[in-house]
Amino acid sequence: FLTIISILIGILFLTTCEVFSPGLGDKIDLDLPVVGIESHGNGDYVGGVITLSGYATDDVGISNITVSHDNDSFVADYAGEEWSLVFDTSTYPDGDYEITISASDTSGKIASLDMLLVVDNSPPSVLVTVPTDYGTDQDFNKFITIKGEAADTTRVDQVFISLYRSSDSSPVFVDEQATGSSSWYYIFDAEAYGGLLGNYYFNVRAVDPSGNSNSYFYHFEDVLGLAVDPGKT
Repeated sequence: FLTIISILIGILFLTTCEVFSPGLGDKIDLDLPVVGIESHGNGDYVGGVITLSGYATDDVGISNITVSHDNDSFVADYAGEEWSLVFDTSTYPDGDYEITISASDTSGKIASLDMLLVVDNSPPSVLVTVPTDYGTDQDFNKFITIKGEAADTTRVDQVFISLYRSSDSSPVFVDEQATGSSSWYYIFDAEAYGGLLGNYYFNVRAVDPSGNSNSYFYHFEDVLGLAVDPGKT
């Protein structure tokens, strides 16, 4: 009889123990979201229309992703733990911009990261100092030197030299990289190209880190022609 009572008590305990088990109820959000950017790195040069993109995850769910700078804030598209935002950099002047990417979860917790982007939508300017003018009677010996300066709102990345025949605009060489960037020079051996008999013209092209390119240049004589003599004003 005592054995039967013990068995019944044991069964009763097993069937009712759930009533007394402790629980936390609804899931508690203890963790911040995780957000990152994959399309660009810190300090990248950008220009034109770009797409910023990255990832964002959270243990309960992402509510929204925003990309902001000063008083400007934009809501990014978000799906499948990936976010993206199409951004037109031409609406901002060239320069350095610190942007903040923020991820908010459904509980209101926010995680952010900051990064620097350099906006550059303006092409470089080029000044040729040697030769000093457009003279068609310039005689060159074996070695020909072209020198100059280049400037940009951010910085000049590369300078390229091309040489063409005046008679038919056929190229002798195209996009040979000059030495230097802000101050640059290029020396070539005329005899290596058959002596270069006749008339020729050259093209100078400067490129900045955003890929903006400018092949229009000023000769040193152009600048002198714009100079104003203070004694005559």
